[in-house]
Amino acid sequence: MYPAEVREWHFDLVLCTLCIRAAPLAQRLHLRLDTWDEEGLGEASGFACDLGDGLQVIACELDHLVKNRGASGPILIVDGQTVARAGFDAIFARVLAGLSLTLQEVETVSNKTDSQAMSERLEHIWRERCAARAANGDAGPA
Repeated sequence: MYPAEVREWHFDLVLCTLCIRAAPLAQRLHLRLDTWDEEGLGEASGFACDLGDGLQVIACELDHLVKNRGASGPILIVDGQTVARAGFDAIFARVLAGLSLTLQEVETVSNKTDSQAMSERLEHIWRERCAARAANGDAGPA
């Protein structure tokens, strides 16, 4: 696993919410914790990493949610197209293993049935859009 500049994703999919804070997790993984201002929501912190097999993960923790809404830690975000192709359970397992997380460190898991169905539908739309662009001679990025 190593820090990553996130490549262009097709769409974000929240995989789960953790019950450990982003800073200790980043430290445990030897990753740099970034901080930034999330417009309208205040300070945020987190990191992006590549699990070594091309699967990228973003951890994003909003200070406002921790202080005012009872959040215990960051959300983990992956590219939804990856979920559409590999399946929710497979990606969830790869992320937990890749970040050395236990199930006890996961607060909530996204609804995998809804997430998988949405991912597959958006993947279908993306493929249709690419095919339409190719038919029109547009070889630009999707």
